[in-house]
Formats: sequence, structure tokens, C-alpha cells
Amino acid sequence: MKNILIPVDFSEVSANAVEYLKHFARTIKCHVVLFHSSKLVVVANEMLDTIYTGMFDNATEVDQKLDEIMKSFKAHGISCEKQVAVGLLADDIKQAVEDYKIDMIVTGTSGANGLDGLFFGTTSVTIFEHVSCPVLVIPAKCSYRSIKKILYATDFKKGDKKVLEKICVIARMFEAEIIVSHINTNPEKFAEEDERMDQLADLTAAELSYNNISYNVTHDESVFDGLEKNITSFYIDLICMAKAEKGFFKKLISKSNTREMAFHSRIPLLVMHLNE
Repeated sequence: MKNILIPVDFSEVSANAVEYLKHFARTIKCHVVLFHSSKLVVVANEMLDTIYTGMFDNATEVDQKLDEIMKSFKAHGISCEKQVAVGLLADDIKQAVEDYKIDMIVTGTSGANGLDGLFFGTTSVTIFEHVSCPVLVIPAKCSYRSIKKILYATDFKKGDKKVLEKICVIARMFEAEIIVSHINTNPEKFAEEDERMDQLADLTAAELSYNNISYNVTHDESVFDGLEKNITSFYIDLICMAKAEKGFFKKLISKSNTREMAFHSRIPLLVMHLNE
């Protein structure tokens, strides 16, 4: 986990994500890239019959604000640099991930309020569909606390072991406990799913060199209600979910899931990728 990118738009939500990252980055000792995407403005000049493209943002002001944030990171002993791009946000971030060899993106959200909850608006949904690195989403009202318990919500996908390997990397840095949880919504399949969890536990015990992991299957009316109860009862500091199909993240934060994703407004959510 050497390089972390954080999109910055100077909003309160963005500032909160920056504050969280200062503590997180100091623990894992990584390099931070502050990323700002300036909006484009198109002006038609009728006399010259030409279209000019320029920056909507004040370049000098943006540069000064990024310098201030950089200084605050360096004051915490964290290596940091800035990157300003002009173009399509999703494309710019994808390119930055490649250029800087980014291992994780950290971004802010104002909570489970549908697509408007992400501080970049609907455009940011495409970010998660265009990058393969993990994305750590920090809720607007979430203050940093040391990560002692990590919940991984599994649905028994093929790539679970690889995802758990990545989670173990983070867990080691914080000496955290990993709780692998599956929410059963069909009582008739509980025994079958409990057996599958035992198989996953046996597999990871044999192949993962991290012992502070526990496994549980619980029943609830919905997956999200079950996760909410686990988060509360286990005092979870970070929840991890893995995505496989395109459009997963859009579904995750869609308005129809507002009630189920209520926990999203309280603790960080790490979205990882299956089958890499």
C-alpha cells in the first residue's frame, strides 16, 4: 500500500476525507497524491466561428489551496504531491491511477442520499467502474478512529480469498481483527451457507498467514439489516465489500437502498474488486 490518491474538490465532505486520510496514511506510511479535476467551460466566438475551451476553476486559487493541504500532510510526516487535470473526471482519475501506480483511492461521501451523496455527483459513480484498485469511501460525519475491527461481507464469490489477502494487508498494519460475515435471508439455506462458511474458513486458514480472523453466518430479513446489526454488535471500524459486476457501486448507493445503507453514513466503506 505505497500510493494513495484522494480526489479533492475543497468541499466540507472532501475536507473531512482529507482529515481522515492524514491519520490513516500516517499509520500505513504511504505517499499521497492530491487530485483535483478542473471543470471545462466552452465559449463560442461567433465572429471567429471558433469554440474555445478553458478552465472554469481559478487555476491560481486551486494551486494555492492544494499547496495548503500538501503542507498539512507534510506537517504530519506524510509524503505528498498534487495533480491537477482538465477533462473528464473518470478518465482523468483512471489515468492518474496508472501514472502514479495508485494502490487505493480515498473519497468522501455525504451519506446514503442517493447519487447526490457522493461529493462529485453522478460522475463519480463511473470512477469505480473504471479503476481496479480498492476505493475507501469516507462518510461526511465520520471522524477517524484507529481500525481495530474490520468486517468483510461475503456472498461466497470465487475471489473471496484474494480479497481477504488484501484485507489482511491492512489488518496487519493496524493489528486489527477481521470478521468475515454472511447474512442468510433464506432459513431453508442456512445450513448450506453455514457449511460454505466453514469451507471458506478452512481455505483461508490454510493459505492466509493471518490468524486474527473469525467467521459467522447470521439470519436476517435483508442483507443490509443484518450487516447493520453486525456493525453495531461487533463495534466495527471498517466495512469491506467486494464488487464483481459492472454497476455494483451504482446499485449500492442508489436511492432505493437508502434505508439499507444507513450504516454508510457512520463508518468507512472499502469497496474492493473480485476476480483480479
